[in-house]
Amino acid sequence: LCLDALLLGPMPRHVAFIMDGNRRYARKSLAMDIILCCIHLKIKVITVYALSSENMNRPKAEIEGLLSLFREKL
Repeated sequence: LCLDALLLGPMPRHVAFIMDGNRRYARKSLAMDIILCCIHLKIKVITVYALSSENMNRPKAEIEGLLSLFREKL
């Protein structure tokens, strides 16, 4: 549905999305599907809002694990 909407008008140069922390979507690799779709459509800039300032107060090991996961997957 989103792809159809994009193809109707001019292609954006920047797409941003907010990850809601719902593990269901993470298991389905939805975020990676969106990123790959953006790359296929030659969208130049992708912004992913994944950690709030509140999340940065989590234990250091947890933050490092999340950042490592982001580097590995993105």
